[in-house]
Amino acid sequence: MLREFTLVSLTTGFTSILYLIIAKILESYTSPIIANGIGLIVDITLDFLFQSWIFLDNINIKKYSLIVKFIISKLITTTTSQILFIIYIKYFKIKNFDNTFIRIIISILVFLFLVFPLSKYFVFSV
Repeated sequence: MLREFTLVSLTTGFTSILYLIIAKILESYTSPIIANGIGLIVDITLDFLFQSWIFLDNINIKKYSLIVKFIISKLITTTTSQILFIIYIKYFKIKNFDNTFIRIIISILVFLFLVFPLSKYFVFSV
């Protein structure tokens, strides 16, 4: 389990950095909420590929039950991330404070409390 946690942490860190970069760049062209959503979609796609490899030792896009469980877990985790970000923007926004820091905090909390447990015990359990 430590190996899996370490690999998921590293790959999630990588995809999260891409998400942050994409959201930050897009924020210059669109609203922070839309930029955040697009970044999360890229993150989800890469997470599926990496986590399939980590938990199943291969990428199996033909196993539809796996894809359905992954989509359900990502809907839960992504919706949670997006709702937390929207709550921050609407009610707690700090002027002159970069939204990237809030995205990082939200991502860490959602990973620890939702992403890894759902991936390990729901999506990729065999």
